[in-house]
Amino acid sequence: MNYDNTLYFSSDGQVGLGGLDNYECTYKDGKWSEPRNMGYPVNTHKDDFGLILDKEGSKGYLSSNRNSGKGDDDIYFVELLKKIVVAGTVTDKKTGKPIEGADVILKDREGKEIAKTQAKIDGTYEFELEYNKEYTLLAQKAGYSKETKTVSTVNTKESKIVVDFKIAKIVFGVEGIVSDKETRSPS
Repeated sequence: MNYDNTLYFSSDGQVGLGGLDNYECTYKDGKWSEPRNMGYPVNTHKDDFGLILDKEGSKGYLSSNRNSGKGDDDIYFVELLKKIVVAGTVTDKKTGKPIEGADVILKDREGKEIAKTQAKIDGTYEFELEYNKEYTLLAQKAGYSKETKTVSTVNTKESKIVVDFKIAKIVFGVEGIVSDKETRSPS
């Protein structure tokens, strides 16, 4: 149990990646949260257990019989990044001014929408991401072009990834020649 009322435990009785997996849950207002699988790379398809962390809850050790080991159950150093965010601004490509109310959509690798937000008055947006995943971000607003960018948290050590969008105002114009109906000469 860590100083911030987070309990870390190992179990093979929960849905996991395989074998024993490490989980965390927090105690708040007299109730325990649902256990959360800590995911890869803390867990693998092998047995991962015995997680112990420093008082900040960011560095520690775990035991595992994963394939990269030297023996049966080896001790691995771990550094946990509590959260990772992608944040940025949506601005007008020509003027550089922020575009308030632009839709920013977060999609998973398969293109399924995970979350959607609107840029604030200063054009900023933010999403919380999971580690070791790939995402697509789309910025759009009626009357503007769309822009899509990819972001990856695979093997990242960053806690914040900045992705800015510059979208262009769509300008429509009409061009043609006015001519006399009978003579077809330009008027």
